[in-house]
Amino acid sequence: YMIAIMTTVWSIATWCTGMAKSFGALIMARVLVGAGEAGYNPAGYALIAAWYPERMRGTMVGLFNMAQPLGIGLGILLAGHLAANFGWRAVFGILALPGILLALVILFAPDYKTVRVDSVDRKAVRPGLKDTLRYIARNRTLQLIYLAQFPITIYIMTCGIWGPTFFVRQYNLDLATAANAVGMITIIAGVGALCGGWLSDRVSRNSPKSRITVCLLYLAVPLIFHSVAIMGSMQGLSWPMVVLSYGLGQFFAAANWGTLVAAGLDQSPPQYRATSQSFLPMFQAVAALGAGVVSGMLSDEFGLAPTLQMLLVVGMSGGIALLLLARNSYDRDHERMQA
Repeated sequence: YMIAIMTTVWSIATWCTGMAKSFGALIMARVLVGAGEAGYNPAGYALIAAWYPERMRGTMVGLFNMAQPLGIGLGILLAGHLAANFGWRAVFGILALPGILLALVILFAPDYKTVRVDSVDRKAVRPGLKDTLRYIARNRTLQLIYLAQFPITIYIMTCGIWGPTFFVRQYNLDLATAANAVGMITIIAGVGALCGGWLSDRVSRNSPKSRITVCLLYLAVPLIFHSVAIMGSMQGLSWPMVVLSYGLGQFFAAANWGTLVAAGLDQSPPQYRATSQSFLPMFQAVAALGAGVVSGMLSDEFGLAPTLQMLLVVGMSGGIALLLLARNSYDRDHERMQA
């Protein structure tokens, strides 16, 4: 029901974006879109964790997360053509319709209630927010996974904000060409979410903390390839080589999404999963806000390419440091969760 409600909220808000007659109405519609999306993901993750066993969780969460970059990439390509032919308002009207239809479809999906199975009966479990927070306060691994979202998301969101502009400034491209390149890179990167989740399932079957080990790899690779793309653009590296390096970096960055979410689900008992997962979009939202402000200020001071390189190093290195700490506590917290 929460998935259906949140999807309906953001779809209607998307429609209202196209209908907005004032700046205030436009902002309010966009706020409701964000609220719907933020409420949707934790419920979606919890339902996936209930449907699929731990050994398949990374693959299924990766498949779920693959939709976001695919949708963004296709949206960039589709919205440009729709706006050119029908105006920008029509874009939001057309893209609102699939969500409303899918909100109805999800009502027919099998749902579940968390129950405690005793020797004689089954009792419904209804934990409150205080119970969930108490559990999180005792799980150091979950806390570190939440914190790692902050530096990682700051860089990833900076790429989302400035990606087309970066290519325009470094190679004097027109905005449409740069946007098409970023759109195609984003679509290809979406496959990384599925591949990353699948690999984490394979390596964690005998060692649960291997999910975190794979996450470390998925952060180290973008640190290398994005550095080649950013620094190479400043040193005269060809446009195709920069796009290739940037795309490979995005592929592995996307691979991290499903894997890290699956690790958080593995650390959360069923009755706490949805609420505990709500902290992920909360930290991501705060980081996204900071990314826009910080990247803009640094870009004015040092230029866009040096800013991207600075935030790349800080974001990926910060995420790696926090996840190394999470790896040390993972097995202990996982055993406590199972108990």
